[in-house]
Amino acid sequence: MTLMDKFKSPLPDQTATLGGHIHVKVNMPPKIGEPSDWFSSGSSFVVIDSLDHDNYRVSWSSVILTPFLLHTKRWQGLTVDEITGKTKYYTIEAFGGLLAYLIWFLVGAKLRVGFHAAAESLKNRSEEK
Repeated sequence: MTLMDKFKSPLPDQTATLGGHIHVKVNMPPKIGEPSDWFSSGSSFVVIDSLDHDNYRVSWSSVILTPFLLHTKRWQGLTVDEITGKTKYYTIEAFGGLLAYLIWFLVGAKLRVGFHAAAESLKNRSEEK
């Protein structure tokens, strides 16, 4: 993920801001350094439309195509379990528009594996500190 301006140029300050843009690159399923086919990698350009530092939540929406054809929204957040005191990470991604069904059919299973791997990676990285 790289924070960018609306013209897709990387920003020197990579701090998320409301209305900011993000270029997201993905490998599905997550692979580093391995060749991939057309359905195994991708990228999207999104805009941050909700940012709540106090409650550790963020959401972004796609800025591709037209909403009639495809639109996406992703929410991420952290909560604390009152009983165990452990941190819980959650992410939800919603797809809409005519192409959403096609994308779900072609790469839905890979997306689920990728979301799980991203959560595990975030957990492992957080627990290192």
